[in-house]
Amino acid sequence: MDRELTNLGKFLEKYEYTKREFSQESGVNESTIIKLCKDPSHFPIPKTIRKVMEVVRRIEPDVKASDFFDIKAP
Repeated sequence: MDRELTNLGKFLEKYEYTKREFSQESGVNESTIIKLCKDPSHFPIPKTIRKVMEVVRRIEPDVKASDFFDIKAP
């Protein structure tokens, strides 16, 4: 594999989700999902994180948002 994926991108590949399917299921725009899968410097707003994590946790209930996003406590 010659492309780097973020943890969300790896998750989608592992569970054979297309970005379009994940977008439809999460309610997050497909272009945002694409950025989240390919660009580790892209940081979504909290509402987007919640939507993404709702879908992720249906499959892996114990996963944390910090496993997918660079979340630092204040």
